[in-house]
Amino acid sequence: VSQSVCHLLASLCFYLVLYYYLDQTIRHANCSRQKPWFLFTKKHWKGVNNSIQGRREVDAEDAVGEHMNNANARGGRSQSKHPQRVAQLQTSQQHMATSLQHNFYHEQIQDERLLRCEVLNLIADIRDLRVTYKRTKVLRGVNLKMYPGEIFVLLGHNGAGKSTTMKVLAGFISDYAGDVSIFGYKNQIELMRKTGEIGYCPQHCSLFEDLTVKYSLKINHPHPICHAKHVGKTTTEAASALLADQLLSDLSPELFDLRDQLVKQLSPGNQRLLTVALSFVGNPRFVILDEPTSGVDPITQQQIWEFLHKYKRSRIIMLTTHCMLEAERISDRVGIMNEGQIRCWGSFAFLKRKFDCGYKLLLELNKDYFLERKVESSALLSKFADPFQYNNDQDYNSLV
Repeated sequence: VSQSVCHLLASLCFYLVLYYYLDQTIRHANCSRQKPWFLFTKKHWKGVNNSIQGRREVDAEDAVGEHMNNANARGGRSQSKHPQRVAQLQTSQQHMATSLQHNFYHEQIQDERLLRCEVLNLIADIRDLRVTYKRTKVLRGVNLKMYPGEIFVLLGHNGAGKSTTMKVLAGFISDYAGDVSIFGYKNQIELMRKTGEIGYCPQHCSLFEDLTVKYSLKINHPHPICHAKHVGKTTTEAASALLADQLLSDLSPELFDLRDQLVKQLSPGNQRLLTVALSFVGNPRFVILDEPTSGVDPITQQQIWEFLHKYKRSRIIMLTTHCMLEAERISDRVGIMNEGQIRCWGSFAFLKRKFDCGYKLLLELNKDYFLERKVESSALLSKFADPFQYNNDQDYNSLV
């Protein structure tokens, strides 16, 4: 009997290792495939060791606020405690300036809060990101920075590389070149996704239709233990239900009332709302949304906009859209991709000033009221539709 038990335990261990190996090396839908020798790489075991440390409890906004308060109390001498980070920041800025040459435009960061985030390594920093499928270069050196408390919108034509960039940042593609650092985790995106640091909303709804709305949120929670600062001493199950109800009520009161219904009984718009809500389960600090408002009515679109503005505090939200009005309405910064590169990124106001494409004001003037009544010496020379050309014998300064 003891020998049989030993054989069963040995078989169990063997098949568990085999399952893990095959799960990592065989490509699944929306998942990347590890190299066959990944178990013998330092990168893999480094990620496993870092996972033991658990999830960081430092909230980005709170850390920045505390650091700024200390800086004000010391008279602005806070950077002396982070000489290495300051040196890395200067190197990063030089690297960014070099890589954004050849008609690349980016906005220089002047906000003190965002600069503190860079010093504390509380940003998403992408440097020279390159992805190649067979012999096709999909990403040709993407350089980008995203900051907590902001919504970053990625724009570009079909095939520009937006979806590939988002899949790399979401941890679904691990075969890439370059450096990706998110909240201090360098090149450990897949680990962050598994531990709940990254939330992802796909372009198309991918839901379990035979589950209720509430249970869909429950099974997608990545952490067995919720943060005490949110739920106090309540149990894990009650805490998960409380956070799920809070998400639904903040996103859509209608969806909150339908939380006990099956997913297949929801309308397509409510299913899209549920997909957006699932990306925020577990309180991730980096949320990626692939066209979250596609296929929804204007009212639902407005609900998603308000939800994103409410939940962007202390987290980075990145999304794509083909609607320029939506991008201008909800974005703090935008990036424009073309041929696998970020051609320009910054605020909408910066891009409008840079490319001289801001608001234009068209005035249709009544000729009888504007000049002929105000300047008696004016005489009508020509008329073409609404614009009028006048000849006046007075000095220009007298008209101003």
